[in-house]
Amino acid sequence: MRPFETAAVGEATGSTLRVVLAHCWMRVRRWHKARQTYRALCRLDDRALKDIGFRRPDLAGDITL
Repeated sequence: MRPFETAAVGEATGSTLRVVLAHCWMRVRRWHKARQTYRALCRLDDRALKDIGFRRPDLAGDITL
């Protein structure tokens, strides 16, 4: 490979790595926000949950993204 081609491959690999890391970070942030919401809902009493349209069994689900 010529130096120019090597640089292009390096840039492409770096760009791909940035995209993958950004995607992973976005998923971690989304999961963290979902956990915060879940914990906040779990702290509510049954009457407050009913007011917003939830039941206690609705909260038992798994948090997946």
